Amino acid sequence: MFLNNHQELRKTLLVNTKIEEILIFPSKLFPGISFGYSNLSIITFVKSSKTQSNLDNDIRIIQGIKNESDLVKINKNEDISNLQTIFLKQRSVLDSPNSSFILNQKAHLIINLKSKKLGDYAYCVTGIYSGDNKRYLGVLSSSINRKKDYNLIDQVQIDSYSNNLDGNNNIKSYIPIVKGNGANKYKSFYEEWYINWSTEDFNSYKQFKKARFQNSSYYFKKVIALPMVKSSKINAVLMNNRVFDQSIVGIFPKDEKMINFLLGFFNSDTFCKMIHYINPTANNSANYLKQVPILGDENIFNKVGSLVSEILLDYSVLEKNQYEINKIFYDLYGL
Repeated sequence: MFLNNHQELRKTLLVNTKIEEILIFPSKLFPGISFGYSNLSIITFVKSSKTQSNLDNDIRIIQGIKNESDLVKINKNEDISNLQTIFLKQRSVLDSPNSSFILNQKAHLIINLKSKKLGDYAYCVTGIYSGDNKRYLGVLSSSINRKKDYNLIDQVQIDSYSNNLDGNNNIKSYIPIVKGNGANKYKSFYEEWYINWSTEDFNSYKQFKKARFQNSSYYFKKVIALPMVKSSKINAVLMNNRVFDQSIVGIFPKDEKMINFLLGFFNSDTFCKMIHYINPTANNSANYLKQVPILGDENIFNKVGSLVSEILLDYSVLEKNQYEINKIFYDLYGL
């Protein structure tokens, strides 16, 4: 209903059928099946060659189904006020980015506005994958999660200031790499991982078939790091002079003046809801992030940017300023 690689199938259904109803429900309703990254759906439609009539049709979409009795009530046309029902016109779904079903009426309207999207303001890219992290990554402290079988390294092996895109040819063969989801917003306080950046291993990342030495022109720059794997709260942080791995989407504003505004937006409750509506699966991949609409004017950009600047200078104002940032975006988006 929203994945990019099923876009043509959605277009075929939207143009050549009249979609009567879509039911959204958890996979556990089927015995022996249970996965948490997405729901299942039942789509009821009638094949029709009347394209204009099809596109003018309102699709009834029912969510919040928890058990078989809810399905029975729907089938018998009984009271389903305990469920969430929305109506989307087929034409508006067809015209939305990638012809995706956005299963929230307000978010659907916002996404279909002719406003600029994140992709207009910033480059969104994923980082390096070594091909064998247990061989090439290292840790300093035993407190890092999933440290088992990773290389334990000494401080003398680390070059925290390297920005060499040709590899290091000295004893300081490891450099910091940002990976995974941090526990904090705005500033990266979590303990770092390190990747072997020696000339020999560095060259292997370019040759090893399993490795992905991708988007290297964005390494060692000032960037917003957004975790690829979704969670109930998104923690975006400012990253500078670091390499980032494929578990991170690096957001590079085309105008550096936008960096604090976007950092505030990514850490807002509104952004978290919006990206979940655009792609309810487990990943915040770059292609879906680019679709997020950016609302507001220069005054809003400056106001949010100033609040974020205060947080970066003094982390004790985080709670107060985050409340203001959430309110600004709620007033803008209504989410």
